[in-house]
Amino acid sequence: MKKTLWILLPLLAVLLIIAVTACVLFVKLAPDGHGEGSTAQTADILSYVQEQWQLTDNEYADGVLTVRKSFDITYEQACKLGGNIFTEDLSPESYLSLVATLAGDLETKFENAPALVLLCYCSSDGQTIFSVSSRGEITTCWQ
Repeated sequence: MKKTLWILLPLLAVLLIIAVTACVLFVKLAPDGHGEGSTAQTADILSYVQEQWQLTDNEYADGVLTVRKSFDITYEQACKLGGNIFTEDLSPESYLSLVATLAGDLETKFENAPALVLLCYCSSDGQTIFSVSSRGEITTCWQ
């Protein structure tokens, strides 16, 4: 029995060392969402949105792609007159299909596509007049 134990102990030690080494390598190779791969993925998404969708003012962080467009109107004017100005083709609701299509396109093109796409229309002074999300949420400054 002692002889068998002396043979098994080194064998178990070697197996333990192999298992620990494999775990360490696996952890080092697994993407953590903060490494070089995610930075490249972010750049690819931003480039794709700019080139294929002609949307140039965009950012991607924490799973949210934010695309900004501007109107030549101040935030104060937009809040006061927005309900009268942003109607029909300019209404926030008219952008729901655009945002949904963009989100769907990114989902088919990228493995780690944004969890949320947010389209923000900003005033001439840089504040958000209204936003439309790929989840169907609409926020306006005039309501």
